[in-house]
Amino acid sequence: MSTTCNEIQIGQLHLWQERDEVIELVPEEFRLMLAPATHCLREWANYWAECAGADVLRVGGDRVKVSHGRFKVRFENQLGISQLQPYVGSQPLSEPLYVEVISPKFPTPSEHCAFYRRLLEDLFARAARIPFAASALTARGVTESLRPPSPLFVLDFLCCWGQMLRTALAAVLGQVAYFFAAGGGEISKVVVFTSAWPLVTVFVAAAWLGESLAWQKLLGTALVIGGLIVLTASGKPREES
Repeated sequence: MSTTCNEIQIGQLHLWQERDEVIELVPEEFRLMLAPATHCLREWANYWAECAGADVLRVGGDRVKVSHGRFKVRFENQLGISQLQPYVGSQPLSEPLYVEVISPKFPTPSEHCAFYRRLLEDLFARAARIPFAASALTARGVTESLRPPSPLFVLDFLCCWGQMLRTALAAVLGQVAYFFAAGGGEISKVVVFTSAWPLVTVFVAAAWLGESLAWQKLLGTALVIGGLIVLTASGKPREES
């Protein structure tokens, strides 16, 4: 079977190249390394795709609109894996075609893999120190590093997810405190005390949000506090001799 061609058909997707450049199958020895890519496309080359009924072609993370019944696919300053998948609206029409974009400076898959391995090692080392993620039409997955995150990464993570972490921590600590209280005291009293949390809401709303303390709120607060005092003062029932 030939490893090169100038057009391919994957499901309903038809992809071709008008010039002399070919669409090459990923060689057997590089399929594991470049998986799930099955074909190699050239950077800076113009490719065309057709799919009956499709109005959008997903190229990596971007969407290319149909023009005169076909889609133009071109990768500029982008290397690595990408996927092509036709859509009509939000409905995919076929399985994605995974391709590996290689540079014309390294035209063979072996040269591309050697260059790309060195490039990724450098990029991953730099990306671990920056607090944001870059995206493009192409990508390449990585495994998690055992090295500790940089202080800048930790700062960005806490700024992005700090509120959710505080909420989760408060919920966990509240449940832990409840179970400790239930294990060391009478459950009838513990449940009543934990149900009195609206008192905190009333005073916090008045102190930080400027809400007024109407007499109805004050009366209800006094009744709740009085009930808690009576409940606390009541001793354990006497055991019958």
